[in-house]
Amino acid sequence: MCGSVTLHFAAFTGLPAKDLLIHFRTLVALKYETECPGFEPDPTDLPKCSEPAMAMWTFPLLKIEGDPWLAQYQQIYQATSGAAPLSHFFFVSMGDLVHVVACADAVAEWIAVPSA
Repeated sequence: MCGSVTLHFAAFTGLPAKDLLIHFRTLVALKYETECPGFEPDPTDLPKCSEPAMAMWTFPLLKIEGDPWLAQYQQIYQATSGAAPLSHFFFVSMGDLVHVVACADAVAEWIAVPSA
C-alpha cells in the first residue's frame, strides 16, 4: 500500500507559503492520534527546531530507531516480501501525532500554497 503525509507549514505566519508532502511507496502501518498520551509511547527529549522564532516547537519529522513496533513489522514484512528495510517515521504537529512504518525510500517535495 502507498500513502502520503502532508505537513502544513504555510498556515503559520512568518513561514514560507509551502507545505511538505512526503510520499511513501510502501506504507506498512500508520497510527494517528491527537497530541496526548495514547497508543505509542513517544520518544523523550524530542529535538526542537533550530530557527529562533520556532525554538519552542518540536522538530516536526523524526525517524525513530530501535523501537519494538518497528521491529515487529520489520520481522514480518521483510521475511515475506524481501523488500527494502523499513523505517519508523514520527510526525509531530501542534495538535496531532502520526506514526508511520514504511520503506525508507520515501520521497519528499515542497508544495507551493497559493495565498488566500
